[in-house]
Amino acid sequence: MPMKRGFAESPGRRIRIIMQLAIGLGFVFAVLNNASAKEVYTWVDENGIPHYSDMPPDVATSKSFNVEEVYKPGSTGSNPPDSAGAGADTATPMQSAAQQRREDIARDRKERNAKRAETEKMCARYQKLLADVEPARRVMYTNEDGETVRMDDDARMELVSKSKDYISKNCK
Repeated sequence: MPMKRGFAESPGRRIRIIMQLAIGLGFVFAVLNNASAKEVYTWVDENGIPHYSDMPPDVATSKSFNVEEVYKPGSTGSNPPDSAGAGADTATPMQSAAQQRREDIARDRKERNAKRAETEKMCARYQKLLADVEPARRVMYTNEDGETVRMDDDARMELVSKSKDYISKNCK
């Protein structure tokens, strides 16, 4: 009886071929997985823009880090560890250092503007008070009981002195 050649010759041979194919594909996937960049270089250009590359840059201030040490599957962090430790506690994982710096500058500017506005408001209040109280010999005001009374000269002079001190220290 002549032997038939081909894939359908025996069930054992079919399984052996499928197993060899699976092992070969597994090997190819393992090699391709290890071919990805594990060393990443980062630097900031003169415009403040961060760059990332798997090739070392010409910039002397670049930092390199191992991707496997930074990202572990299932973790939430994606930024490289900061060797200096500066800004590590304030930056969120998805926020660049440049973006964090811009937000810090904006927050500081907003606080300075609020403080300046409050100082200007108080300066205007003290200047108006000084303009009302200083030239007048008789200053009338309403007390807690709703009565209009005259301020004595000592209290008026103390108020003038306090106003001038505040204006000289805080106002332009």
